[in-house]
Amino acid sequence: MFLAQRNDYDCGPIAIVNYMQWLGYNWSRKDLPLLRYILNTTSLGSEYLSIAAALETLVPGLQLNFTRNTYGLLNYMKKGNPIILAYTYKLNEGKVVGHIMFCYYENGVIVTNYVKNKKKTKLSTKQFKQILQNSIERPAVIYLKV
Repeated sequence: MFLAQRNDYDCGPIAIVNYMQWLGYNWSRKDLPLLRYILNTTSLGSEYLSIAAALETLVPGLQLNFTRNTYGLLNYMKKGNPIILAYTYKLNEGKVVGHIMFCYYENGVIVTNYVKNKKKTKLSTKQFKQILQNSIERPAVIYLKV
């Protein structure tokens, strides 16, 4: 079910595929070229507002929220609900970059579509909170209203 991110610029399209799979749709890596086109994905990635717009078209009831409320997000995910998180951070050379992750809660950790050493990245709740708090811009969260 879970697709891993294989390059630096596909985080947005991969997040959408994983979200759609979680909702029960039969989406796969074959859908990535179309998603890259719809999202206008470049070597720099995709804009999270494009991702939100695409998902709002595909999924009725979807909302875009800007938050740093880690307690609320963790409770939402602990109830079995995934999110798409967009955040920004600074590289060592000072360049600000963004990242978009499909996240869900499983066995006490937050699992994301970012992959290191061919394994899904698992974040502790402390690491997740740090990502939200350290984001240069206010983190954006895409979620289903429940």
